[in-house]
Amino acid sequence: MKKRTPIARNPKQANNPIVILLAAFPFYIGAIILLIHQGGGLAAGAPKPMGSGSGKLIPLSPGEVHAFGFLALGFAVAITWFYFYLRREIRLDREAWRRGERAR
Repeated sequence: MKKRTPIARNPKQANNPIVILLAAFPFYIGAIILLIHQGGGLAAGAPKPMGSGSGKLIPLSPGEVHAFGFLALGFAVAITWFYFYLRREIRLDREAWRRGERAR
């Protein structure tokens, strides 16, 4: 008889895509902060060559800050869409399994 792994004992634990929403959460928070930012004071780190000491900080204009906010928001929406897509695929897979249509 084949020994079952802990994941095989609890299939709900194996297919729990809530982790995807937890990964999207920081991007939503970051996007909100960047989109409501009104003034200066934000800076981006410039890449530096190896061994050259500390890198430079480049001040960002409000337009650039909002652009980064929209990028973060778009990425968070894409991750959230993937969550619902994955949930649908898991549901369809479980329904096929119950009907006896096993993937080969």
